[in-house]
Amino acid sequence: MAAQLAALGLEPSAPCLHLPTAAARAVIKGGVNIHAAAYALPDWAVGAEVLVVDDDRRIVLGVATFGESLTYDETSWAADAPFHKGGAWPGAPRHGWVVASARACAAAPAPASVARFQQFRTVAKATGPGFSVVGGGAEGFVPLETVRTLAPIPVPWGDRGGVGVSVSAVVAACPVDVVAASVSCAAGIFHAADGAKTPPIPRDDLFCGYLVHSTEAGDPLPRGGPLRLNYPAGVAVGLSVCGKEQKSPDLKGCVRLELVMGAREPVPVQTESEAYFGNL
Repeated sequence: MAAQLAALGLEPSAPCLHLPTAAARAVIKGGVNIHAAAYALPDWAVGAEVLVVDDDRRIVLGVATFGESLTYDETSWAADAPFHKGGAWPGAPRHGWVVASARACAAAPAPASVARFQQFRTVAKATGPGFSVVGGGAEGFVPLETVRTLAPIPVPWGDRGGVGVSVSAVVAACPVDVVAASVSCAAGIFHAADGAKTPPIPRDDLFCGYLVHSTEAGDPLPRGGPLRLNYPAGVAVGLSVCGKEQKSPDLKGCVRLELVMGAREPVPVQTESEAYFGNL
């Protein structure tokens, strides 16, 4: 799916709107000018490109951009009926997302790692093991048991293997203000429980990483857990903890992602005294 996302000009962390078949087709094929919804379009999503998924068939139909979000009463609902085609007034508050643009794509399986609108919910801050994401004045906490319920991905590293989840999936499980910050951040810094941290990882690479939580057999990690940050070889390469080799991040006991806000510019190369990946 990564290749299809790249062809659409989108990143692996692109937000994803899941709709029933008829509604998804109407948005992408121009059947409606306004998408009728039970909730207001999130502020961060105004003008953002989102994948539109046929949730009945679990396939991506295309990409849409929404403009303003309208709030309806019975009178205004009836007046806009030719545009949203939502039928009679449902007797409950309704919102309308103005479809600014839409383009179809070749049908492809819905990616498991992208953020779903349904996941833009508040996750209660809890004590105990888990993973925090902070940035842009927002903070989210995902308990370890929740992390383990996200879409599993086999993650090899060295001569070992494990099971993990994508960084983007964990961010998507955070409150909406954290997700919004992740859309506009310039980079990210991962922190370990013992104080070790990565230097800033540019956003282009940031969401390519994984948080490993189990062995291949499903057991807790024997060392480096409960969550261990891992990146594919050759991605986000930087100086190791000893400063003598270039390698992709491998951080034991990873507990937090700090989003670095600002314009997306190349992150300066770190000096040996500033940069260290992992805590091997």
